[in-house]
Amino acid sequence: MHLKEKLKKINFRGVNFKYWKENVLLCLITMVLSSLMVIVNKLELPGEIHRLETRWDLAIPLVLPFVLAYFLYFPFVYLGWAYIFALWPKHFRPYAIAMMVIGLITGIVNIAYQTYAPRAVVDYTDMLARMLIWSYNLNRPLTALPSLHVSHSLCTAYFLSKIFPRLTWLWMSTVVLISISTLFVKHHYIADVVIGGMLGAIVCLAIDVIWEGRAESRSPAKS
Repeated sequence: MHLKEKLKKINFRGVNFKYWKENVLLCLITMVLSSLMVIVNKLELPGEIHRLETRWDLAIPLVLPFVLAYFLYFPFVYLGWAYIFALWPKHFRPYAIAMMVIGLITGIVNIAYQTYAPRAVVDYTDMLARMLIWSYNLNRPLTALPSLHVSHSLCTAYFLSKIFPRLTWLWMSTVVLISISTLFVKHHYIADVVIGGMLGAIVCLAIDVIWEGRAESRSPAKS
């Protein structure tokens, strides 16, 4: 028996090795494409830079405790990613493809329609302020539209809800909290959040429908 066939039958403490080879390759490709925004953010691109600020954005204050919710994105998305990859390989494929498409579309938008969201002026007063300043230093205040914090967390919540439907309220509440936090820590404007949510929802639903349709067409007909 070949190693690949043996791994398909192994289930070590819940970790499923079926499709491991294909999923590892897909995971690496997704990591690159889903992070195109980070690459584009470093580029000096020609053209007009747009600022999508509204009067409602001006009315939103800086609330430092929301920086904790902002950083919740990282364990939520990356631990969710790892969990789906390790234990639910069949769900990982459409999830990874959705994350990849979101990242690719975001990268294209960032190049074609440059946006700017100025950060708040923050003093090094306490731990929360330091955390926020550190997050500001990760990227330039460009490539704001759409918000990957919103679209990636929504995508992760969508597929976690397929695995644990009874916890849908928890996953979606986390998405709402993360989305709101991007406004209260002045990383994004309302338009960035709304369009990021629309992007995540449309891509996830489309990929899921296509994937389920393929699965049904490949399954043997029931008598």
